[in-house]
Amino acid sequence: MKQRMATRRELMRLAGAGGAIAAGLGEVRAWGQAGAKYRVDVEHPRLLLPQRRARLIRREQERDTMRWSQFKTLVEGGTKFPEPGFALATYYMASGNQERGRQAVEWALGAGSDLRQLAIVFDWCQLLMSKEELGRLEAKLRAGLAKEAGTGPGVGTGVEAWRSRLFAAVALAGHGADVLSKTVEGLFEGWWEGTIAAKLKAGEMVFQPQEHFALYELFHVMRDNLDLDLRESAAKYFATLPVFHILAHYPAPYPGSEKRVADSDHEGTWGAGPAGGGVEPGGGAGDGGL
Repeated sequence: MKQRMATRRELMRLAGAGGAIAAGLGEVRAWGQAGAKYRVDVEHPRLLLPQRRARLIRREQERDTMRWSQFKTLVEGGTKFPEPGFALATYYMASGNQERGRQAVEWALGAGSDLRQLAIVFDWCQLLMSKEELGRLEAKLRAGLAKEAGTGPGVGTGVEAWRSRLFAAVALAGHGADVLSKTVEGLFEGWWEGTIAAKLKAGEMVFQPQEHFALYELFHVMRDNLDLDLRESAAKYFATLPVFHILAHYPAPYPGSEKRVADSDHEGTWGAGPAGGGVEPGGGAGDGGL
């Protein structure tokens, strides 16, 4: 079939339409930047389980995998979890079991005080709460965030504290007064760029292995909701961190009937960092690196 060449008038019309679209996008972009410095326009759930990951966890239940079967046995058996809000909300997200989801909500509205778990329940269990319950949990989250953002004894300054503040701020985005901008400014521009990034580039071992879980959670939420990848500020360190994390896990001693099967020189250590003779991300045992 013979193709017709576009006339100059048609090309000009297309160019004009393209310019109008570009101008419109510019207006939308400007509108997005006119308010708060940092914004979250993602619907709930936002924390750790955006829609694409939520589908993966539901498949665990659908396929009745071994780890799902074990988790289900614990939940349905009434096991008292160290993190009940997180465990019950996870079960609800995977199975759709509203009874367990409501138990997570009741924990959050009642005895729950851990900011990270409160934020997760608020984010994941929105559809299970009445307007009055949402208001109560929002107020509880804001109070917890204000307390964590203060100064003085008992206020955390490490990665776990910043992770929990970020969770609360992201969960609350779009609900009442903005707390996201101040939280992310403090985390990204103050704590990370002002303190952590320089230390990582200098080769310091800033994070202990037991802090890695909180660090990974923080990375996920920052990237999923704010399109900020903190790893870019110290690429070499984070390129080797996964290997270091695996090597840092020294097997736990096994309690036998007569003796503990473990090397007494290393018992109870992570084998990490210069003091333990382990391997540091970005560096290594000695000067060889990984």
